[in-house]
Amino acid sequence: MDPICLLPALGDGAFFCNSDDLPPDAQNLQAEVLSSTRSNFVARLPGSRAGVCSTDTYPAAGGGNIELSGFASCLDERKPQGDCERCLLGGSEMIKTSCPGKAGARAGSDVCCIRYEQYSFC
Repeated sequence: MDPICLLPALGDGAFFCNSDDLPPDAQNLQAEVLSSTRSNFVARLPGSRAGVCSTDTYPAAGGGNIELSGFASCLDERKPQGDCERCLLGGSEMIKTSCPGKAGARAGSDVCCIRYEQYSFC
């Protein structure tokens, strides 16, 4: 799979998705956990337009726990908050469909960016 894909933007520019040729998800982190994590960051963002970065622990499919860090940010404070929220939801869906099975991914446009990794970077 090509690590970079260009899709129509929900805002003003083209979305990009970059999985940096990361290895497949060795922990078998389930798609619903990633979806829940992305939604969690999007939900936290309205109170902090500058960005939200957080590391959380989730149960791993084979037992034990896995650490997942995520970051979401609005990039243009002149845009209405609703534009950024729609952008983040679109970026989150784009990661889900265009970067499946990766241990980390980033998506963004000129309106917003969203990132998750299976290591702490916050």
